[in-house]
Amino acid sequence: MAALPVAGEGGNGMTDVIGRRRVLTGLGAAGAGAVGLAALGPAGVASADDRGDRGAFNGVEGAWLVTHTNTPDQGTTLAVATFAAGGALASLDINPEGPPQLGAWAATSPHGFVGTFYSGSGPDQGPPPPGQSGPPPAYVRVDIRGSWHDDHISGSFSLTAFDASNNVVFTQGGGSFQGTRIHASNV
Repeated sequence: MAALPVAGEGGNGMTDVIGRRRVLTGLGAAGAGAVGLAALGPAGVASADDRGDRGAFNGVEGAWLVTHTNTPDQGTTLAVATFAAGGALASLDINPEGPPQLGAWAATSPHGFVGTFYSGSGPDQGPPPPGQSGPPPAYVRVDIRGSWHDDHISGSFSLTAFDASNNVVFTQGGGSFQGTRIHASNV
């Protein structure tokens, strides 16, 4: 496993070293497993709940609590992801924490979707994985494919890391994700 230094982590202001798994889980996706989801579209989850019609959601649009499992190490990450009307996609790994991931999604069938989102991996991510050479990754693209039914979502993801010159540093098969819809609470 390649060690990737990340500035500012660990609470001491010093550069800590993390493994490739942290980069992958921190940038995992949607499905990506990566994949968590949390932004509302114009139709919005709250408006559906306000009407008392909790089943009146517009397909995959809304917020999802997702667990993604990364291959090959099978590490899992809890994330929140949102699919907004108009095609915006946002995801944030919450356990362990990761950087924000932003992108776009599109429907592929009545219950299917694809998406692509990007996340920066910091100015100093260290060397590429073992057996590969070149500059460190500057950002990661995560591609997801999934389906939803009622309040359940699942799918798979892959990722590609790029250097600052937009050259591919490495690709990873990614993994799988599954989760449930987040409903607004009337607290």
